[in-house]
Parts: sequence; C-alpha cells; structure tokens
Amino acid sequence: MKKHKMTENNLEQLEKNIQAHQQDEGRLPSIQPDNQSIRSVRSNVSQKSKASVQSRVVRQADQESCISGTSYQSSRMQKSLYELGDEDDEWATIIKFDQELYKKEKELQAIREQEQKRKMKRELDRQVQEKQRMVQGEREELDQYNDMQRRQLNLMDQREQERQDHR
Repeated sequence: MKKHKMTENNLEQLEKNIQAHQQDEGRLPSIQPDNQSIRSVRSNVSQKSKASVQSRVVRQADQESCISGTSYQSSRMQKSLYELGDEDDEWATIIKFDQELYKKEKELQAIREQEQKRKMKRELDRQVQEKQRMVQGEREELDQYNDMQRRQLNLMDQREQERQDHR
C-alpha cells in the first residue's frame, strides 16, 4: 500500500491480489472485503482526484490571467501526446481539457505575436516619419540660410555699387 498511490484501479488490483493469494494458500480462511469500506475509500479517492483536478484548473486559470504570454509560454511548450481512450475516464477528460487549453494558448500566442508585429510596424513607421520631418526641417532651415546669405550679398553688392556711383 505504501509503495503505490491510492487510486481506484490500484485498490481493485490490491483486492484481486489478496483474494488470489488467499485462494492459493488455502490455509487462511476466505476473508470477504468489507464492501462499505471499499466504497468509502473509492469515493475518497474519487473526491480527491476531482478536487485536485479542480484546483489544477483554477491554478491554470489564475496563471493565464496573471502571467504574461512570454513567460507562461515557455512553461507550457510540451503538448500532451496521450491517446484519448474511454470518455468516462477522468484522466482522459483531464488530458482532453489540457489539450484544449494548449490549443487556446497557441491561438492566444499567435494573436499576441501579430499584435506585437503591428505595434512594432507602427513604431517604425512613426520613427521614419519623424526622421523625414527632421530632414525636411533641416532643408527648410538651409534654404532660409541660403536666402538670407543671397540677400546680404545682394545688399552688399548694392551698397558697393552705390559707393562706386557716388565717387
């Protein structure tokens, strides 16, 4: 009992082993297991497994809401490879739920990546526009400077011409 986890399957196997062992030895009187105690242990195991599944679902939901996509993404990279068997099996249901979560996480990751690309493109476009405005502003300043220099040269030429005319 101490070597194995207490699951419904393990309890059934243990029950079968005890009965087979008793029949093989023949010396010991046949002990019928108390069905009520077995049912209570099975229900406890079932309740514990349901509680652990529910707590796992709650933890995963909390993680999804609290953790950013990139850090959570690295912890959830492996996909469950188990084949789904009986639909009534709790583990099959858990695995199916896990696979659905994985698919949703991949979809959300793709959406986040697209949004990040759009933001990056907008930022780069904004930077290009800013640079073009700066270049345009520098050209205008240079043109204004050149115009002012020409006016000053023309003014100096006029004054020089006036001096020569007055002499």
